[in-house]
Amino acid sequence: MKFLTDENIGFEVIKPLRKYGFDIKSILEINPGTQDAEVLSLANKEGRIVITTDKDFGELVFVNKLVHKGVILLRLKKDSSRNKLRVLGSLFYEHLVELDGAFTVVTEIKVRIRKV
Repeated sequence: MKFLTDENIGFEVIKPLRKYGFDIKSILEINPGTQDAEVLSLANKEGRIVITTDKDFGELVFVNKLVHKGVILLRLKKDSSRNKLRVLGSLFYEHLVELDGAFTVVTEIKVRIRKV
């Protein structure tokens, strides 16, 4: 499974996930400042699931009906890199196969996976 992180997911999260073998590209490395719709389009072209903290992706998927490979929206009370990494690690361990084609909202205590 391949991922594209939005620019609100820092390198402190990306680097350890890459060390664990995840195929992750970052908008921070490709083209910082890219608009959300373009991020989603790039992810689709490359078969990647977007990881973000930006709620605007919900509007793109549910209101604008843009095609997507999947979106993981982190809705965390504690926005630290350590917390993001912990939550993503748990999500991948427990739900990795369910993420393809889904809009997934993740908090510290709950995962909601919605196929769209």
